[in-house]
Amino acid sequence: MSGVVVTNPPKADAGDVEALAGYGVATLGEAMGRTGLLGPGTRPVQQGVRVAGTAVTVLAGPGTT
Repeated sequence: MSGVVVTNPPKADAGDVEALAGYGVATLGEAMGRTGLLGPGTRPVQQGVRVAGTAVTVLAGPGTT
């Protein structure tokens, strides 16, 4: 499989983002069946801050750029 770069991926509906913004990432991760879980070692750089928005998941193997 060769690399594909999507330059304008679809974004989540702003209303959906707003509705989910009040939930913690752990709650949303549980609801999604832990898809894309990073593990307990991942910690926020700044405490007491929340961010909600659209994310793009990337599938890349070791050594890919």
